[in-house]
Amino acid sequence: MADTYDSLNALKYLNAVVNETIRLYQGSKMERIPSVDYVLKGTGITIKKGHVVQIPTFAMHRDPANFADPDTFRPERFLPENIAHNPYTYLPFGVGPRNCIGMYMVKWMVKLALVSLVQRYVFYPTEKPVEFYVVNGGLMPKSVFLKIGKRVWVQHLLWDGLDHCLCRTFRHKPI
Repeated sequence: MADTYDSLNALKYLNAVVNETIRLYQGSKMERIPSVDYVLKGTGITIKKGHVVQIPTFAMHRDPANFADPDTFRPERFLPENIAHNPYTYLPFGVGPRNCIGMYMVKWMVKLALVSLVQRYVFYPTEKPVEFYVVNGGLMPKSVFLKIGKRVWVQHLLWDGLDHCLCRTFRHKPI
């Protein structure tokens, strides 16, 4: 299991894809209920005890001031060499001591599922756009249409003397 965990964490682009997907299509809302009255510093605004405070993460994640070209799926923005956003503008799991306790497990499970699917199948987009509805402040897809083909692995191994090989992969057409 440790090898699988380390291998998945080494896939930087996969991590970027997961983060970008979560940025665009967050599945939950973030809210807090203060246990005491709280005055926001420098504003004079008081948040009353027991009132629900929702953080507009959907708006934050789609704000051009926080992410250039915010409605475009661009995983490269989350690669280690490109991360330049303010850490408090990307909050899919919250922040600080009260952030989501299952964040790492969820991300790991999503990466594991994606790798398992991509190893077995080839996915092609269709012309039908994805439609969403709002659930608890998050977006859920009504339906997703993809063409799927079974991946067939036929590899030609070319050794270069350094224990590396070049693998060519041939795939089926979509089903």
